[in-house]
Amino acid sequence: MQGIENQSWFIGALEAQRTLYKNSGYKSETGGLTENLRSLKSDTIRKYHADNYRPDNLNIIITGSVDEEALLQIMTEFDLELAELPKIPNKRPFVDSVQDSPLTKTIIKTVEFPDKDESSSEVLFSWIGPNTNDVIVDQALSILGSYFTSSSVSLFSKKIIEIENPLSSSADFYTDDYIRTGLNFLFSNVPTEKADSFPEKILELIESHCNEKDLDLKRLRDLVEQTKWKFIFDTEKSSESFSTLAITDFLNI
Repeated sequence: MQGIENQSWFIGALEAQRTLYKNSGYKSETGGLTENLRSLKSDTIRKYHADNYRPDNLNIIITGSVDEEALLQIMTEFDLELAELPKIPNKRPFVDSVQDSPLTKTIIKTVEFPDKDESSSEVLFSWIGPNTNDVIVDQALSILGSYFTSSSVSLFSKKIIEIENPLSSSADFYTDDYIRTGLNFLFSNVPTEKADSFPEKILELIESHCNEKDLDLKRLRDLVEQTKWKFIFDTEKSSESFSTLAITDFLNI
């Protein structure tokens, strides 16, 4: 952890988590922070593992070609060795903690990080999105994120990157697979002197495309097709696409 704690992306993402999530476990850095790791006691670690690494908090996902009968026999024998499940289910820290709702107002924070070059900054936009089990809406937002950021014909590329005086060198969209999907836009190498006014520019661009007249429906259709065929290709090449869906489903139930 010590190797990344002073990097800009880590500092910005951690501050965003703590701003969006005041109540749930999502406000925590799950990898641990150096200052806390140094003060951990062995008994604390043992208790944490005993409380959370339990059979009732376990989901086994197997992919690939297997002998089904042999597998089920092994799993049955293993299951019989385990203690009975508690009558009152144990709490799961992230699933059963109080869930935060989307912010009702815009919050802008300035976070400093060490760097020899202070002429450029990073700007991160983060939102708490829809329930991750709403697969259609979730996928629609991912495609919309690509609409704004993917390729040189994207909106952000045309309006803030591929211009005479660029306001950023790159724009990326990514999501956090939480109970409510986290939505993020990250802009790199934003001129520091323009960083304060940059958020307003981006929000105006996003809002302008809530208007159907400005929305490029042909490009959106193309992105839907690309996303569909990419998923099909990925599933044929690797089982990871399906196992990821199963893991996400289990973690958010």
